[in-house]
Amino acid sequence: MKHVLSAALLTVAGVAGSLSFPSVAGATAYLQCAVTPAGSATNGYNAVDGGWTCGTNQPASSYGISFVVTGLPPGTYTYQWSNTVYDGHFPSVSSCNSSGCSQNYNALNSGDHDEQVAVLVTDQSTLSQQTLYAYPSTPAVCYNGGFGYYFC
Repeated sequence: MKHVLSAALLTVAGVAGSLSFPSVAGATAYLQCAVTPAGSATNGYNAVDGGWTCGTNQPASSYGISFVVTGLPPGTYTYQWSNTVYDGHFPSVSSCNSSGCSQNYNALNSGDHDEQVAVLVTDQSTLSQQTLYAYPSTPAVCYNGGFGYYFC
């Protein structure tokens, strides 16, 4: 009987060890994003890509994109930001270290912009981790002399 109980405890310990980094506190957390100027922006959660998408149809010489982690229960968290820059025009988000992050860039004559931003959230009380994603996108703009900006 003693050996059977020991084997059962080892099995449970082995299973528990493989579950060491579940999603953060079982929360439904999101990385939301917004683009300014927004115009009639397209924003929403994209279940296919697994992250929040944001964009704009307002032509401007520069855009700002802000990101914020929402949906976490109260607690102490650390944030490790990264982005996959598809076109080289977005600045890096790696210097961010809180639940929010912003980017500003010059969009004039530099092509359409698409990227994936990720943040690894770590719950400091349990060390559980979860990676959240957002997908910002902005169109290229050109300047037409004194007539303003337009989509290239």
